[in-house]
Amino acid sequence: MPQRCRVRWAIKTGQCQKRRLVEDAAEQLSYRVNPMARALQTGRTGMVGLIVTDLADPSYFDIIRGAQSEAATRGLTLVLAESSDSSAETTSAWLASTTSSGRTSPHRH
Repeated sequence: MPQRCRVRWAIKTGQCQKRRLVEDAAEQLSYRVNPMARALQTGRTGMVGLIVTDLADPSYFDIIRGAQSEAATRGLTLVLAESSDSSAETTSAWLASTTSSGRTSPHRH
């Protein structure tokens, strides 16, 4: 059902009032959406991963800082990981098995 139809249906059936009651109750209870529960429904986690071979390597600092800044501007959370195996194939396989999109862009250092 298109969004406009849903809105009209909600108004006609009084669903808007029920929604307002639910929203008020959620606010009173300080309810916050669980991002992992939402990810089950949407298939999106709101996270982006970055794997480097050595987190202590100073040459990665600017890359990590830039990735974190860009992720934040897009409303995403950056997840950092360190992998002693620097092969692109291993990294790509791991990412594909742990993300819904499977999109990878390994950086070779």
